[in-house]
Amino acid sequence: MTLTRLDLLAAALLFTTLASPAATLCKPGERVVFACTASPKQLAVCATGDLHQPEGRLIYRFGRDAAHIELEHGASQPPRAAGYRWAYQPWAKGETTILAFSRGEHGYTLDHSHGAFGVDGGDNFAELRVSRGEQALATIRCHEPSTVNALYGELNKLQLPSP
Repeated sequence: MTLTRLDLLAAALLFTTLASPAATLCKPGERVVFACTASPKQLAVCATGDLHQPEGRLIYRFGRDAAHIELEHGASQPPRAAGYRWAYQPWAKGETTILAFSRGEHGYTLDHSHGAFGVDGGDNFAELRVSRGEQALATIRCHEPSTVNALYGELNKLQLPSP
């Protein structure tokens, strides 16, 4: 099979479209730190500026699309002041990344676990768990192949507390 220039251009355009902030809830000028599709909703964690500096922001968004955001967190405060907590657990050929925050009495925990051979005998997964106090309210599963995860690269040096 021979690829033509048109084939390569179409593939590059498709890749650029899928990897761009326009395909997530991140706004132009924001970095996509985490994104996934939980049909019909989307979930995104976006970053602006240097997260080590006071002007840096880590912004969580959840909604149907950019015009229909249901929840936004962290847009007006640096990550530590916004109450983000994070954990990273690597294992042979895999990792778990957790980002959590609270709003009032509700807790939100984003968990992405993936390994070369799945997780604990099952599939790789990305999910959002919502709770009120100790009571689980919802678990929203992402379509795992849609997941973009750059949390480690962005958050590893911030020394945020653990969830």
